[in-house]
Amino acid sequence: MNEIIKQKVLAKNWTFNEIADLNRTIENLATDVYEEMKLIERFDLIREIRIKETYVGEVFEDVVKQTVLTSLRAEVADTVRNMLNNATVN
Repeated sequence: MNEIIKQKVLAKNWTFNEIADLNRTIENLATDVYEEMKLIERFDLIREIRIKETYVGEVFEDVVKQTVLTSLRAEVADTVRNMLNNATVN
């Protein structure tokens, strides 16, 4: 998953505003990755996550999407943070 995220980050020409607004950038990257994932990849990502009580009565598909996106946001944030820690400005 980290390699897919890195490829997406490196393939894009970033504006200063996109870099400055990391929350939105992370959300957009997570959504892009989510849309490209196969269903089995989504299930593999959240297979061992415990179900929250707040999900009782929710539609299964919505819960899966919310949980996958939460996991992806964390993974995207970690990957972007690591990449920025090693970045240089020319």
